[in-house]
Parts: sequence; structure tokens; C-alpha cells
Amino acid sequence: MRLLGIAVLAALLATMLIPSVYQAWRQDQDLRDITARVEAAQERNQSMQDQLDQWNNPDYIASQARSRLGYVKPGETQYAVTDPGPGQDTSQVEAAQPEGPARPWVQVFATSLQEADAATN
Repeated sequence: MRLLGIAVLAALLATMLIPSVYQAWRQDQDLRDITARVEAAQERNQSMQDQLDQWNNPDYIASQARSRLGYVKPGETQYAVTDPGPGQDTSQVEAAQPEGPARPWVQVFATSLQEADAATN
């Protein structure tokens, strides 16, 4: 009888404690997941802040204008290297123009817009 009472009491305690232990374990898992997401967001924010800081540097802005838009300073000459290397397709090298545009494409585009606007007036 005593053994049966102890077994019932142990079963009752296990029934009450197992959900609480499981809930504590799940909350610990959730906390780890949220902490990992916060750390990833902080790293992403720091990376974005670094990029934003770079855009405050005039040298960086000039380098981006040169590489992305093909801008050059007055008096400079822009060269494009088109060597594909050994054993690669040389059709692009052969088709390349001997000299680059006289002006950046943005200026050519703006001039063509002005000429088109003047032709309609």
C-alpha cells in the first residue's frame, strides 16, 4: 500500500513538473534564437553604418563615380584594359573601340535630352 501511494504521488509530481520543465527549456531555446537574431541585426547595422560613413568621404565618392559612372577629372585620360588572358575568347578585345567616349555617358545622355527638347520647340 505504501509503495502504491508513493508511486501515485511520484506520478502526480511528474505530471505537474514535466510541462514546467519543458516550458522552461522552450523559453531558453527562444531566448537563444532571439539573441542570435539580435546579434545578426547588430552586425548588419554596423555594416550599413560603415557604408554610410564611407559615403561621407569625398575620396570614396570620387572613386565610386570613376568606377560606376566612368567619370574622369579634367585633363585625365581613362583607359580600359580588355586583355582576356591566355586561352580565352579574344573577340571582345578585337571588337573594342580604340578610344573611349569623349564624355561620360551621363553628359551624352543629358545633351541628347536637351537636343531633343530643342527640336520639339
